[in-house]
Amino acid sequence: MKRRVFKNKKGFTLVELIVTIAIMAILAAAVTPAVYVTTKRRQKSAAETDTQTMYRNAIAAVTYLSGQYIYPNKTDPRKEDVDNGTNGWYVTYSEMVCKRIYQTVIGLDIPVKYYNPAASGTKKVLVPDGCNAVERSSFVSADNRNPYIVIQVVGVTDPANSNADIEYYLIVSYHNDKNQFAAWDGGKEVPTATLDYVTKDPTANPQLNRAYQTNAGNPIRYTFKIRTK
Repeated sequence: MKRRVFKNKKGFTLVELIVTIAIMAILAAAVTPAVYVTTKRRQKSAAETDTQTMYRNAIAAVTYLSGQYIYPNKTDPRKEDVDNGTNGWYVTYSEMVCKRIYQTVIGLDIPVKYYNPAASGTKKVLVPDGCNAVERSSFVSADNRNPYIVIQVVGVTDPANSNADIEYYLIVSYHNDKNQFAAWDGGKEVPTATLDYVTKDPTANPQLNRAYQTNAGNPIRYTFKIRTK
């Protein structure tokens, strides 16, 4: 007995193929923005977490240096004289905080730099000498390419009180290729640190330090007042 074999020689018509491709294009167009927004939000959340972690590490470094009798206004405990830093930015102490982070943070995968306004050229944020900054390989989208964190230690006085002592602050901010660091208070370049620069409200100054912004549109920047003897 012979078995019947039915052969369907009919394929897809050109119209059916065009309709199928059009449907796929519509679906792709609908999904792509959602994926982009989700990825961007995740990047911003990760950046904020990174900065908070490095902020805590920077405070730990400040505490360690204080235990060695090293302060923002006295970077060498063997000397009695007080060093008020370079251009009011206390560059040497900032570099010391950075070095301590490199020495203590295991698996550091994001560069941590300090700000030196007197540095030559355009590179005023620097990795401390002798420290190996590993560039992050993840988060390679255009919105957060080559991220890094900047450490600043500044000394400021209250302009309303001529007898006020110098107060010292630690500032930690998050940056990348698109959001390059600048000593920017939200409205202008700041050549020398001021109390206003330190205490600016990030929620009202989205361009503060040109820092990368959170999902709420606030610059990722944290400040801490350093106690000295």
